[in-house]
Amino acid sequence: CARCRWLDHCSAEWEASDDLSLVAGLRGDQRRTLIEAGVTTVAALAAADPDDLPRSMSGRVRRRLVSQAALQVQERETGATAYQLLPPEEGRGLQLLPEPDAGDVYLDFEGDPFADDGRGREYLAGVWTRDGQFLDWWAHDFAEEGRLTEELLTWLVERWRQHPGMHVYHYAAYEVTALKRMTMQHATAESELDQLLRGERFVDLYQVVRQGLLLSKSSYSIKKVEDFYWGEQRSAQEGEVADGMASVVEYERWLADG
Repeated sequence: CARCRWLDHCSAEWEASDDLSLVAGLRGDQRRTLIEAGVTTVAALAAADPDDLPRSMSGRVRRRLVSQAALQVQERETGATAYQLLPPEEGRGLQLLPEPDAGDVYLDFEGDPFADDGRGREYLAGVWTRDGQFLDWWAHDFAEEGRLTEELLTWLVERWRQHPGMHVYHYAAYEVTALKRMTMQHATAESELDQLLRGERFVDLYQVVRQGLLLSKSSYSIKKVEDFYWGEQRSAQEGEVADGMASVVEYERWLADG
């Protein structure tokens, strides 16, 4: 949807009809099941008794979907964000967070799926340290992407040696997946990545959030979570890139005209 010219039109239709597709985390098959049971809107789901929903969904799923819809309706009606902590579970959610360390870093990639005739490229790796330092590695062709991969992973391993308790925080699986792909494509820094993976240095904050609490947002994308914590005004400041596809457009424009 993010790449489709009809996204704004469809979004307006979904919002006008209060469609169940607006409920964060609700799958297409669950939407169809709920509609067949007579639950056709976000508001109706928010007001439902989980015990009255179709038993083809587990009790845990029914309760989560009702609570998610209720939080979204609450924000829609009051204008105030809301959240609900989920019961703690070993190895899930907030339990995934390690002890903080002075060496901790936060990693994010920006990629262009259309670069190199559709082969794609990770053109920017950004690292933010706990002490407020920002480091960036850029790549504007295949060879530079290889250097980005090697230099970034070498830097991470060296920082780990200096700070044995360090972890690399990221949001969703994209960064780790990209690193695995790039080390294979460029045949570089495979040992460094293997060390970090075996040492369980990567922490996926998406899983921490998704399994640890419910938010009153229609999505758990990093932009929506940013909205939750800091408000839409800050996250949409003039001049900032609004989403991942917007950054791709800006990068492609820069490639064309410099």
